[in-house]
Amino acid sequence: MSVDISDFEDEEEELAVLAEHLIQPDPMVARLTYQFGPIAGLGRDPVKPGDFEFVCFGGDRLDNGFGYELRKRMPMEVLQALRDAEGDLARWTKSPLKPLIDRAQADVERSDLEALAEGVSKETDKVAALEPISAVAERINKKLQGMAGTAQAIETALGFSPADPDKLLRALRVLFDDKKRDISEASLGTANVLYLALRSIDLEAQVDEGNREHTFFSIEEPEAHLHPYLQRLVYRSYLRSRQATDGDDDEDGRITYLLTTHSSHIASVTPVDSLILLRKAADSSTGGVSGCEIELSEDERNDIERYLDVERAEGLFSRAILLVEGDAEKFLLPVLAGRAGYDLDSLGVSICSVSGTNFVPYVKFFGPKGLNIPIAILTDFDALKTGRSLGEDRVADQILPALMDAKAIPAERDDRLAAAEANGVFLNEHTFRG
Repeated sequence: MSVDISDFEDEEEELAVLAEHLIQPDPMVARLTYQFGPIAGLGRDPVKPGDFEFVCFGGDRLDNGFGYELRKRMPMEVLQALRDAEGDLARWTKSPLKPLIDRAQADVERSDLEALAEGVSKETDKVAALEPISAVAERINKKLQGMAGTAQAIETALGFSPADPDKLLRALRVLFDDKKRDISEASLGTANVLYLALRSIDLEAQVDEGNREHTFFSIEEPEAHLHPYLQRLVYRSYLRSRQATDGDDDEDGRITYLLTTHSSHIASVTPVDSLILLRKAADSSTGGVSGCEIELSEDERNDIERYLDVERAEGLFSRAILLVEGDAEKFLLPVLAGRAGYDLDSLGVSICSVSGTNFVPYVKFFGPKGLNIPIAILTDFDALKTGRSLGEDRVADQILPALMDAKAIPAERDDRLAAAEANGVFLNEHTFRG
């Protein structure tokens, strides 16, 4: 497994870490490889786990090994799908709040903490000294003595945890709703958002402090427990450039975010260049297609990103896509398909409206020159009084050139129209009228 890293020429720290592992000097590209296989020189077929080994090396040379130091400087943090954000936030040892408080504690005077701890102890002792409370403590002790005898019973008291200066800050909890509730009373979605925010702050701080040069933050199924609008809001901030609240550019370069998702809501706010689609190939292997490799003009890319709303983003997860002009076709075609015995949902077919007749960006994006999702196009004939068809012009001069390989496109217009249906492009005979 190899990972190629680029766009680090202007970062001195990252350059120092990766300089020995370059495979390309201009622009700089470094490669890190993990290789697993039988032990060299084993002399027989491997039959047990001990017969295998792994090697980590940089560049294209097996002898150029790297170890813990590089992984420490540029680690990957993985947030699993089946996470318990609420439980982790409640346990100090796992809470993402812990490293933030630990850093803050280093700047707090010890004498101030000791004075606060003493004051806390005095005030909490007053609660335990209230007569009804002390009576409960006395009753507990009498019951224990009756059960275990005076020699065996332990002496108990009611009170709060000891106000140890070292533990005082650990008692801090994230509160919300005007400090009336803590995180244990929050929804799972709220806990997830808070958890992500705290983890991001911690990862940024580790780069700022020089503990690492860069972090790859991988989040599996980031949509867990979030309403659709929160999915879009939260992950738009990760996937697109942000502006800090003070007006300065936010240093997003410190972290690279990797999200694996089945959410069309998150996909709808993802830049085209950041999309990677994984699909099963004919031989049952998995193939990947990157959005940054699709040849789109700047206007076409902007068009896709502007209109890749939730409905169209659904197409990214489908087995095939039918592109239509508007809502009428989108609503009617599933019904017509059902009457013909086809359940489009069962077949994994999405009907996506392009809200007009500009099919070209979508054909380039979804089609064989792009994400390589099987597509078909249905467009109106749009006959003019002169006898000319705008639909035929659209198919022959726009859609087919965007769909077919340049060498395979017939030179003559009539031949292109004759090849349309074989390439999944259909002109209707009856057009809806408003």
